[in-house]
Amino acid sequence: MKCIMYHYVRKYNEKLPLLNFLHIGDFAKQIDFFARDFEFFDCNKLSILKNEKNLNKKVLLTFDDSLSCHYDYVFKLLKKKAINGIFFIPSAPYTKKKLLNVHKIHLILAKYGGRKAYGALKKYQEKFMVDLKKIKKSDKYAYKNQINDEHTSKFK
Repeated sequence: MKCIMYHYVRKYNEKLPLLNFLHIGDFAKQIDFFARDFEFFDCNKLSILKNEKNLNKKVLLTFDDSLSCHYDYVFKLLKKKAINGIFFIPSAPYTKKKLLNVHKIHLILAKYGGRKAYGALKKYQEKFMVDLKKIKKSDKYAYKNQINDEHTSKFK
């Protein structure tokens, strides 16, 4: 089975010009592409997954962090096409009324870009604030599977 994970699926927002997102129109094209060659896995059948046949021809859609764009755009399209997916909903934004740190980082990068964000952070960062060993380890391993410029990776 192919498991496809989505994060930001939305329209362009001029207030966040550098946000790394998938446009809803491109998402719709991806859904059409998958529909031609695959069958969407019915999430209601997760309990019988081990008995499912032809999993290599199935696609499971997942959506991280229960973002408002998932409801505004994704849910409506999936409902119209009778497709379901798994929406992972973190509890902190609802129970503590707090934005997740990862989204704070994404918003800063979306507004200012990696170079400007990292430059500002570096100005205020004192040597004692971050363990140098962790920085070296992070530089070696963190975000290596993502396509980021050097400043964006260091800011993250």
